[in-house]
Amino acid sequence: MGETRSTRGEQRSGDVREDWLASLPEDKDRFFESVHSELETSYVITSISLNDVLTLCRERRLPPAGEQSAIVVSLFGRLARQLHAVLRAMGEHGRRFGTVPAVIPLRPGFFRSMNAQRIARNNYLVSRVLFSVRARYFRKIRALLQIVTGVQYETRNIARTSAEEIARCWDRLDEFHYDLNTCLRETAVVLKSFLCVLPAQELAPFQARLLSRMPQPAQFVLDDRTVSDHNS
Repeated sequence: MGETRSTRGEQRSGDVREDWLASLPEDKDRFFESVHSELETSYVITSISLNDVLTLCRERRLPPAGEQSAIVVSLFGRLARQLHAVLRAMGEHGRRFGTVPAVIPLRPGFFRSMNAQRIARNNYLVSRVLFSVRARYFRKIRALLQIVTGVQYETRNIARTSAEEIARCWDRLDEFHYDLNTCLRETAVVLKSFLCVLPAQELAPFQARLLSRMPQPAQFVLDDRTVSDHNS
C-alpha cells in the first residue's frame, strides 16, 4: 500500500492506507459516512435475507426457499446498483475533472467465484506494470464494475430456476454474496481515497452526480441538510 499519489489539486502525497486512516474535512466526512451507511444498510438487509434462504435450503424446505430467493435477488440487485452508482460517479468525475486517487490492485484471493477471481487476477497483473496512477485507478473502477455486473447477472439466472435447483446451488449464492461484500469494501476504500484528493470546489458537483445515479430512495447528508431525492 505504498503508492505515492500524483493528481491535480492535491497538495500532499500519501498512500491508500494513509487515506483510509486520514480525517476528512467535516463536509466530506459527513458525505462519506452517509454513502457508506447506505451501502452497509443494504448489505446487512441482503445478508439477513440470504441467510434465511440458505437455512431453508439446508432444511430442504424448497417451496419457501424458492419464494424467498426472489426477494434475495431483488436485494442483490439493489446493492449492485448502488455500487454501480458510486463507482460510475467516481469514474465519470475523474474523467471530467482529472481528479483521481492512488489505488491498490484487486487481489484474487479476496474473491470466491471463478469470474471474480479471473477479473481480479487480471487487474492485479496489469496494474503491476502500469506506472500511471490514472490508469490504475480507471482499471480498478472498471474491474469492480465488471465483478458487480457479473454477480447481478448470475444471481438473476439462479432466481429463474426451480426451487430444487436453488437448493442445489445455495453455495453459489453464498459465493456471490461474499464477492459483493468484497466489492463493497473495495468501493468504500476507493471512495475514501477519492474524497481525500477531491478539491473542495468539486465536492458539490460530485455529490450531485452520485445522487443522480443512486437507486431511490437514496438518503445522503449534503452540507447541513439531508437530501433523499435528487428530483426534489
